[in-house]
Amino acid sequence: MSSAVQSPVARTETIHNNRLLMAVYGCLAVASWAGSVCMVVEGVSLFIPLRTFGFMRGLYAVQWTLGGICMFFTAGWMWRQGPKKWHYRVELNAIGVKFVCKLADGRSEWYTPLDQITEVTCATKNGVQRFRVQTADPASYFTYDSFTFTQPKTIALRVAAACGRTLQNVKWEG
Repeated sequence: MSSAVQSPVARTETIHNNRLLMAVYGCLAVASWAGSVCMVVEGVSLFIPLRTFGFMRGLYAVQWTLGGICMFFTAGWMWRQGPKKWHYRVELNAIGVKFVCKLADGRSEWYTPLDQITEVTCATKNGVQRFRVQTADPASYFTYDSFTFTQPKTIALRVAAACGRTLQNVKWEG
């Protein structure tokens, strides 16, 4: 009779961006795009009867058109903050941590074993929190901010706790 020795399987903890918030951003983006089109149409319609065109009517037309253009670009920003970040997540287990998001160098994932993490830092400037997970190799680190994940400090605290470190507050560089 033999007994199988089973090692405990480490549970993977996955931290997603807040899906409700991402959906709200998406709905607001679509509504803003529709509103921006209506505003531009309103601005153009003020130019149509040229015989009644005056300075104030022209000013109203420019205001509606510029307002629609600004709203269009604001909707694009909301779309980048919402649905495009729907799949951003952090996977944390007993072996390592994997950040899944769009990185500056074009990759979509960054993984490091927990024993390679030397420090987890936080810097705040103008209400924006920036976090950095540094490994033993000085050239290997992952930086994210409060615009990347909806729960940035929670992620940093859990990563720091998993690797036996504390979250360090540092001065914002740059």
